[in-house]
Amino acid sequence: MNCVVPHFTEEEINLLKQSGRVLTVKAGHILFRENDETDHVYLIESGHVKHYHTTSLGKVVIVSICGPSEMIGVPAVLLGQRRGVFAEALEPGTLWRIEQEVFLRLLHQYPQLAVKLAAIHCQLVRNYEYGLQTLVVASADSRLAWLLLRLAEGRRPERDGGQRVGFYLTHQEMADMIGSCRQTVTTVLGNFKRAGLIRIKKHALEIVDADRLRQLVS
Repeated sequence: MNCVVPHFTEEEINLLKQSGRVLTVKAGHILFRENDETDHVYLIESGHVKHYHTTSLGKVVIVSICGPSEMIGVPAVLLGQRRGVFAEALEPGTLWRIEQEVFLRLLHQYPQLAVKLAAIHCQLVRNYEYGLQTLVVASADSRLAWLLLRLAEGRRPERDGGQRVGFYLTHQEMADMIGSCRQTVTTVLGNFKRAGLIRIKKHALEIVDADRLRQLVS
């Protein structure tokens, strides 16, 4: 499975916040678009943001989802390139916008922040490599099991022992993340539920048997 991505300390987060301005967004808000000019980054305080591409045929491919204490828009700023993906809020949230010049100056002034940022993105690359391998060779059951485990990483167990996915995704969004279709995701989730691997509540999905899901992935 994926390795845990390093996180910023509270001190580092406060340093980033002091350098930016707060932004409140609604679900569906587009933070930036593919091929946009690059002049800022974001620190997520609450909510989740999805990164995605659109193909020439109009198909959406979700490449990552970021949550609280994570930064988005960093690669394009560091490389001096245009945005490579769309970034859209999955739910209402709060972010801190930091202008490019200010952000780069912070990295020069606080080398430990730059090192932490490098470690975070190196681990993300390794996770993407693992995910790509899973998407290429695995069955739909294995791919969806991998996705559910990934989305639940770091979540504390519920009182009844289940492990809740951190936010709500539609079946279509899950399909967009594993290279499948909505109908297949709906069918596989139904199979998982009947087998006692997950339970589905109102706008919430909980993992009941993570060990059996891991067996599907391996």
